[in-house]
Amino acid sequence: MTTLKKLPQFLTVTFGVCVVWHSTAILAADCGLPPEEPVIPDGTRISFDQLRRSSEAVRVFIESAGNYLVCVLQNRDDEMAPLDYEQQAAWLQRIEALTEARNTIADRFNGQVAAFQTANPEEYPIDKHDRQ
Repeated sequence: MTTLKKLPQFLTVTFGVCVVWHSTAILAADCGLPPEEPVIPDGTRISFDQLRRSSEAVRVFIESAGNYLVCVLQNRDDEMAPLDYEQQAAWLQRIEALTEARNTIADRFNGQVAAFQTANPEEYPIDKHDRQ
């Protein structure tokens, strides 16, 4: 009986150590692909449900892009070491483009929300106080 009690504890500890080590190695070595920027629909031509789904896509993009950028920048030295000057410049441009997209997508989406509100006053009434 004593052996059976010790064996699961040993396996649990060993498994936990392996999982932590393996997860750390994956995060350090591979950030995955950058997220794709969602299409922002024309607010004058969509339904409220489409607007809501677009809002969720924008939220997920902002979060995913932030996580990707943190990972890539933490591993920048390893990523850039094998690259020549032109490849490094292209890598930096891709990072800057993703950063710009992440920083501006909310404003672009909010512009389409305003267009939706203007085009659909019966579906999404706006009080005069909301515009101030």
